[in-house]
Amino acid sequence: SGKIYRMGNFLWRGDHKQVPLRRRDHLPPAMRHIDLISPQELGAALLQAVRASHGIDEAGAINEAARLFGFKRVGPNIRSSFKTILGGLVESGILTHERQHLHPGSNEIPIPGGDGR
Repeated sequence: SGKIYRMGNFLWRGDHKQVPLRRRDHLPPAMRHIDLISPQELGAALLQAVRASHGIDEAGAINEAARLFGFKRVGPNIRSSFKTILGGLVESGILTHERQHLHPGSNEIPIPGGDGR
């Protein structure tokens, strides 16, 4: 579909079947700021890191998710952004906590524009 959806400060094409993860390490430094990555994409990276690990602690999930975007280190801004998203993923059942490790939950990350969202 040719529709474009707006969620916060981000635009999404209506034909996405999943949230795309895009590496940022090839971009100029000014374009690699964590605030330029949508919450949905941060969440998808966390979910991918958790699925690949078969159980990982929060710090490990954040480090792995940050690497998916090409970040070489995780500073306070990146950590804070991911922790906020992580809390929402657990609250919504996309991720679960079991004995201080994260595991995939039963819900999926909603696709912007999909199913009326």
